[in-house]
Amino acid sequence: MKKLGKIIIVVLILFVTLVLARNIIIKNAISFTVKALTGLKLGIGDINVNLFGGKIDIHNLKLYNPSGFKEEFMIDLPHAYINCDLPGFLKGNIHLRELSIDLYEFVVVRNEKNELNLNSLKIVKAEKEKKEQKVSKSSRMPNLTIDLLQLKIGKVIYKDYTKQPSPQIKEYNINLDERYENITNSSDFMHLIITKALINTTIAKLANFDMDSFKTIPNSILQGATGTAAGALNAGQKVGTKATNTIKGFLEKTTEGIEKIVK
Repeated sequence: MKKLGKIIIVVLILFVTLVLARNIIIKNAISFTVKALTGLKLGIGDINVNLFGGKIDIHNLKLYNPSGFKEEFMIDLPHAYINCDLPGFLKGNIHLRELSIDLYEFVVVRNEKNELNLNSLKIVKAEKEKKEQKVSKSSRMPNLTIDLLQLKIGKVIYKDYTKQPSPQIKEYNINLDERYENITNSSDFMHLIITKALINTTIAKLANFDMDSFKTIPNSILQGATGTAAGALNAGQKVGTKATNTIKGFLEKTTEGIEKIVK
């Protein structure tokens, strides 16, 4: 009985600690994942995590430009919502049942040294290496699958600081609001974001940015808006069962570990 009491106390302590620290843990995990995905630093304002449902609500995200650019941010993203396999996410197995991105502003910048901020993105470096028939560890991206993506893009801005005395500025109101299904890797996800942000602007031409390699998104994704409502409904119906199994597995593994400790 004493051993059982110890196990219960330790489980309760771990559970309370996890609940209290959940936002910090997931915030760091998301920042690390985005860094691995883009090669750039992510700033997060507020985050709220539902441990049992794997739901994450995030506000005020900023993707920073690399050093050497006057514009501090490349992307201003006021809100994002994630419904995911939380234990898998923390282990680096990133399966998102649903991802909603409300991207307010995407800023493309060419600085005084004629450097383009887009070229600092990991996916752009990877495409360049692919053309040169070489692959480095630094260009490898994490595994990622997204069952349902809700993508909103407000506006895209181009700022050219090589034009003196003041920068040349072009602004495009995209007002994109689309859904996609079955994204199976990081590359397709990043290709989709960049393509949808730039394809209906003249930024690629103005910035001399090669868009050809970003037009290879599978048709299954581009046509993914068809039947999305049904897919979202099915995903929602599965959430409860998956969440229950996740909690059960977590507690079973935790209990097994504690039993070894207290023996």
